[in-house]
Amino acid sequence: MASIGFYALKEDIRGLVHAIFEEGDLRVFESYSMYDSELREFRSFDELSGAFSLGSDPHGNGHAVTLQLWSPSVMPRVEFERIALKVHGHSFRYCISGVGLIQLHFGGEHEGIITDSHYGHWSEAGARQRAAGDVDAVDWSALSRLSGRIQRHIRTKMAVAKVRGRPILPAAFVALQRGLGLRYSSLQFHASSPDIQLLRGTAA
Repeated sequence: MASIGFYALKEDIRGLVHAIFEEGDLRVFESYSMYDSELREFRSFDELSGAFSLGSDPHGNGHAVTLQLWSPSVMPRVEFERIALKVHGHSFRYCISGVGLIQLHFGGEHEGIITDSHYGHWSEAGARQRAAGDVDAVDWSALSRLSGRIQRHIRTKMAVAKVRGRPILPAAFVALQRGLGLRYSSLQFHASSPDIQLLRGTAA
């Protein structure tokens, strides 16, 4: 998969989501609906912020918010699947699926640390080997161009520092300086860690 891990809090998410909505035909959906509800599409940062506590990760697993980005120019159709539930008091929920979707998962602040966020999607080679679905329905060149722009925006326009290759976005960096840590797998990093690398023009 083509992917990037990064650290972001609410104001960082605001900037990234605004950039995503500027990318022409990208549409933003939740990965799974709430129980007994239709799948929600978010057409603005305000709608997304109204649905989720962005920048907070209550369970500390990096999946506080899980979204799917769909570009009809990359893949003309997606599937909205109704899932039957075996949960007392609930009967169904929906998910969105498609080989050419982009996954965007937001972590956030949890008990003194910032969990990592994730952006990723199938590469053509990986999809042909392992993905379920119509691989030939995806314009892989268009996906590569679109994804490249988003990843460059994260790495070169938003990031002010990085840790082991993972971009740290501005609000997360400020929180790091104020004492929060960054979680990387089973490791934690703090502002004094030699693994924190400032990018050009960033003041410590």
